[in-house]
Formats: sequence, structure tokens, C-alpha cells
Amino acid sequence: MTDPRTRKLRRQSLIGLGGLMMLGLLMVLLSRIQGLERPVRIVGATVLVSVIVVWWTVFAIRIYRAQDEYLRQAERVAWYWGGLFGLLLSFPAFVFIGMGGLTWLWPAVETSPSLGRAFTLGYMLPLAMQVTGALAVGLWWRLARR
Repeated sequence: MTDPRTRKLRRQSLIGLGGLMMLGLLMVLLSRIQGLERPVRIVGATVLVSVIVVWWTVFAIRIYRAQDEYLRQAERVAWYWGGLFGLLLSFPAFVFIGMGGLTWLWPAVETSPSLGRAFTLGYMLPLAMQVTGALAVGLWWRLARR
């Protein structure tokens, strides 16, 4: 028999992940609808992704609140150190790909300055958002604990 906290944690996790997968399926279906004009497709996808972000945020908070202190600390350590090392490991790959290294491995891959800029922006956007989020939460944490 599992304790109520564990059951709640499992239930929140399953509901959160199930909803996330259903919303992701909607995203795939939206991309396959024939006859949608490009602006409608772009706005629809953006709205749906925003709903996905809100959904997962709500359930991430619920899951975190359902965890005991041991699991919470494990999450913090995993996200901090795992995120840091994952990010550091991505830098050499970023440089290799950004400088056209994929053409050695796969000559059919196109390279151009505009593709290089798009790749750099695609790499830097999540990094910038992660750093911004960490700074914002760090500031909130310090101000809330005064």
C-alpha cells in the first residue's frame, strides 16, 4: 500500500504528462491540416504552444508541491547540475555545427550565413531564457526572504 503523498504525486504526474501528450498530439494534427494559410497556422501553433506551457507549469507546480523534501532536493540538484553539465556539453557541438562541421559528416547539408545565424539564434534563445528565468527566480527568492 502506498502512502497518500505518493499516490497524489503519481496522479498529478500522470494527469500532467497525459494532458501534455494530448496537447502535443493536437500540435501534430494542426501541422497536418491542409488548406490553412500560413498566418493562421503560425498563430494557431503559437497559441497552442502557449497553452502547453501553461498546462505544464501548473502541473510542474502541483508535482513539486506533492513531493517530500528529499525528492524536492533531488529535483533541485538534478536540474542545477544536470542542466549545467548538459549546457556545457552542448557548447562544443554548437561550435562544430555552427562552423559547418556537419558538412564533413553529411555533405548534403546546406550551409550559408543565414542558416548559421538561424542556428545561432535557435541555440541562444533557450539559453537566454534559461538565464533570464534563473535571474528572475533568484531575485524573487531573495526579495521574498527579506
